[in-house]
Amino acid sequence: MEDYRTIRGTATGEYEEKKSRFIAQLSFADSEEKAVAFLEQVRAANRTARHNVYAYRLREGNRERYSDDGEPAKTAGTPALEVLQHSGLTDLVVVITRYFGGVLLGTGGLVRAYTTATARALEAAEVVTVRSVVELEVTVDYSLYERAALLIQAAGAKLADPQFTDRVTLRWQMPEGTEPPLLEQLRELTRGAAQVAAVLRSVLTCKLTACCYDTGFPAGKSGERQQDREILFVLRQILSPFDRAGVLYLPQTRHGDRLRRARGGGENRK
Repeated sequence: MEDYRTIRGTATGEYEEKKSRFIAQLSFADSEEKAVAFLEQVRAANRTARHNVYAYRLREGNRERYSDDGEPAKTAGTPALEVLQHSGLTDLVVVITRYFGGVLLGTGGLVRAYTTATARALEAAEVVTVRSVVELEVTVDYSLYERAALLIQAAGAKLADPQFTDRVTLRWQMPEGTEPPLLEQLRELTRGAAQVAAVLRSVLTCKLTACCYDTGFPAGKSGERQQDREILFVLRQILSPFDRAGVLYLPQTRHGDRLRRARGGGENRK
């Protein structure tokens, strides 16, 4: 599975123009069933609203769907979907609820409102990268322990504490698909004796905010927003305890500036 970017949990953004409120609610959804369930949840909570516009993007089948929900064609769902497309994120759904303020906004005003509300929800979201990870282990003689550990660390893997018995067992994690060169190096080091076992495969979701090894879950500076912290969590199944010792974090850029430049429409009001 290739790495991909999505959001963790939910986020909200709001925009108001001429007393009309546009409330965008964004959620992670990796299937059409989850996207529709979130839409129905928002609709049920906003039964008195004039419109509940939606758009979603899924990795599964590269599906993209949207609805203007009674707004003029291409003034609501389309601009919301375009914001999601420009973000580069997938497996997410946005539902924008409009409470009518009594004044018609016109085509340009509607496009701007739905675009801005969606963009603000994305700016508030926690962007994560989903990565398939493999956990491996190998047992070597004491004479080869230090050299084997150095090879594993040099490959960019996160090494757990070794287990010492009559020999040494090393266990580590690394992105799936990057392990073949390391396995060949270990075979050469042990002259073909190394038997590397795959312990577990899973999917990690990491917020990528810095280029470093993190140890544990940092508390963050005083006043720092949660979305600015480095976070590691498991998406589908819990791995072994040493996962919390850290994982390789890579640079992650924010989408705010780019989203603000998303399609905004003109001033053509009715």
